[in-house]
Amino acid sequence: MSRPDAILHIGFNKCGSTALQQWLGDQASALADQGIWYRRMDPRDDVVCTNPQLQVLACTLAGEDVPARPMNAVLGITDRASQDRVAEDFRRDFEARVAKGGFDIWVGSSEALVGRNMTPAATQALADWLSSLFGRVRYVAYIRRPEPWLVSLYGHHKRRSGQDESLAEFAKRVGQAPFARLLGMWQQAVGPEALDVRLFREDWLRGSGLVEDFASVLGLPSGVVETRAKRLNTSFRDGLRGLMPMARAPKRPSLSAETRSAIANRNAETMAWIEGHCFADRRAEFRTWTAE
Repeated sequence: MSRPDAILHIGFNKCGSTALQQWLGDQASALADQGIWYRRMDPRDDVVCTNPQLQVLACTLAGEDVPARPMNAVLGITDRASQDRVAEDFRRDFEARVAKGGFDIWVGSSEALVGRNMTPAATQALADWLSSLFGRVRYVAYIRRPEPWLVSLYGHHKRRSGQDESLAEFAKRVGQAPFARLLGMWQQAVGPEALDVRLFREDWLRGSGLVEDFASVLGLPSGVVETRAKRLNTSFRDGLRGLMPMARAPKRPSLSAETRSAIANRNAETMAWIEGHCFADRRAEFRTWTAE
């Protein structure tokens, strides 16, 4: 019997991951009718999900401690023994479901897999484990232009911290967007052919373009599964889909020419790396996107 394939969305922060996870969860039954298995892997009921168990398993397989974070308490991780227990329970349950079959493609999505604490060893260990279970494994990542990505991240920061920091100061403190470093780590682990890097379009914030694009990755014919995203996890008033009351959402700040130029200069080297390593045969498409 042939093994099913797998598609794992490694979701960068502020690049539509919440919307994709919301859609996958809402459409799980319709996707199953098309031979696609999606499983929510987050113990919290009050969030869309981040599927943190995948990172826990990756760290455990690599012999590493999972990074310290509030999620550990939710998962019941207090020390290395409890981490190993959480990882083993997840692994045993997941492998049993894969062995049971009844689907053609497993699709997963996790923001934790491109967190700043994800290591090359953990990335490689997870990739090796997935390759042992599935036939073809593809990894999908959406990246965003550094300027709007930083603006969105800035809104998230202001909402959470309440600090009175200017956008220019925040952008300088953050420095380079993390895309190139983490894409390089994943490309090293899975090979360039298995890593599908896709370009996030800003007009997707007001429509269903992101979900439609991901549906095409899954090979779904148009109209077979509803592709309207109920909400997008944006940080400002424009593009919100019921995430927070409008009164609580700050207005999107405008980038001054000076700040925009500074962001572009800080990210020039990493964007050139992405173009050369991920879009070598689509340079015109990439350059048009960066100029939008």
